[in-house]
Formats: sequence, structure tokens, C-alpha cells
Amino acid sequence: VVLLVLAIGALLLNMLIGRRGWELDASSAPPQVLVLGRARAVTGTVVWALVLIITVLPLLALLVQALLRAPGVPLVWENLTFDHLVRALTTQTALDGAKNSVMLAVLAAVICGVLGLGIGVLSTRTSLRGSRALGGAAMLPQSIPGIVIAVAWLIIAPRIGLFNTAWLILAAYVTSFTALVVQAVNAPLASTPSSAEEAARVSGAGRVRALFDISCRMALPAALSGAVIVAVTAVRELTLSVLLLSPGSQTLGVAIFSFQQAGAFSTAAAWSLIVAIVGIAVIGFATRRPADT
Repeated sequence: VVLLVLAIGALLLNMLIGRRGWELDASSAPPQVLVLGRARAVTGTVVWALVLIITVLPLLALLVQALLRAPGVPLVWENLTFDHLVRALTTQTALDGAKNSVMLAVLAAVICGVLGLGIGVLSTRTSLRGSRALGGAAMLPQSIPGIVIAVAWLIIAPRIGLFNTAWLILAAYVTSFTALVVQAVNAPLASTPSSAEEAARVSGAGRVRALFDISCRMALPAALSGAVIVAVTAVRELTLSVLLLSPGSQTLGVAIFSFQQAGAFSTAAAWSLIVAIVGIAVIGFATRRPADT
């Protein structure tokens, strides 16, 4: 309850600050590239070093742990093996968890994508009463620890028939991750003037038609990117799943955690490496830029 009060206060403050903005007509000119001059090489080196440290080094650590015969042995050719990767890909519990996680992640991505797109468009492009409050309410779960959301759904589940089912985990995912899509949709819409909708209205389109044809289409790529982030986040999620776990609803995050708790560190590292590589590939594919024509 204390966390909820603090979160609501922060969201109200954000809404009050947001009302002080003014909308300016966007320029159609391409952005100008900032020339760094002599600082270009140094800046590039520092940025690349930081990126490699926070991304590549953890992946290399997982790779080494997954290939070593046992934790702590020297890193030499004689101690390298693929046995842990084979075990990770043949353990039925982990495979069932991966299947459940992919199913729940895809469903969560679709539901959160649709909800986030609708909430983002309504909260930024309409003058409906309470539209800003709607956006704030959608963002509220981001301020709440996942364990609190899981406990709340455990209380609700017996009353709505979801207790001990995989759908309870899906409901918690939607609660926690819809804000990711709302954030992705709000950013481009809030920075784009409403002149396009006004032009559509002048051309004879109704309010709903202009909203769908202009705002929704502009925000659709952002909603798709947000849905991909939801899917990648849900596949590796642990905090919600470990509390809402039920027979037949094992998730990949819980399986990896179980390997770690059982002392199978190399197998846990192997699955963690697989999840990381697949997640990077999916995000890279979803955020790639189209080829110039």
C-alpha cells in the first residue's frame, strides 16, 4: 500500500508537469548531424567500450560457464564440453517450461499490444474526460514490484476461477507489461502534432475515422515494437511466475532458477545463454531499419 501511494503521487506529479507543454508544428527537414570533430574518436571508443562491457561480457561469462565441465576448473581445451548444452536441450522439464513460456509470451504480447495501442492513442490524441488518468493508471503497475502484483492476483484468482492455471500467469503478465507498450506508443504520438488528424477532419473524415486512419497507423509500428519487448520480457520472467506456478504451468524462468538452486550451474548458464541469444535476435529483427529504396 505504501508503494502504491508513492507510485500514485509520482504519476500525479508527472501528469501536472505534462500539462505545461505546448505543441509545435514539426519540421519536415531531416535532422542535422552534430559534428564532433576531434572528439569523435574518443567519444566513439568510450561509448563502444561501455556497451561491450554491459552486454558482451555477461554473455561471454555465460558461454564460458556453459562450456566448462564444472564450475571453477581452468579454462583450457580439455575442460570444454557441450554436455551441458545437450542436457539443457533434452531436459523435459525445461522444454515444457520453454513451451509454456513461449505460449504465454506470445499471448501476452498480442493482448498488451492491442491494449497498449488503444490506451496510448486515447490518452494522447483525444480530449476524453480522464484520458490522462487512463494513461497514468496503465503506467501504475510499472511502479509496483512484481511480487506485489503476483500476491494480488493470488488473492483474486480463487474468485474468478483462475487459481492453479496458466491463465493466472498470463493475467499477471498483462497487468505488468501493458505499460511497456503504452510507453512505446506515447512517445511518438506525444511528439507529433495533431495537424494530420485536423487535415483528415477537414477532408471529411469523422473523429473515429481520423483517429484510426491517422493516429493508430502512426502508432502501430511502435506498438509492434513494444509487443516484441513484452514477448522477450515474458519469456525470461521469474518474479511473477515463481509465485503463480501451478501443476502444468512451469515456465522457463522457473526452470532456470530450479537448475541454479539444485547446483546445476552450467545447465542454468546454458539455458540463460540460449534465452539471451534468442532474445537479442528477436529484438534485432523487430527493430531493424528497412532498406533504403
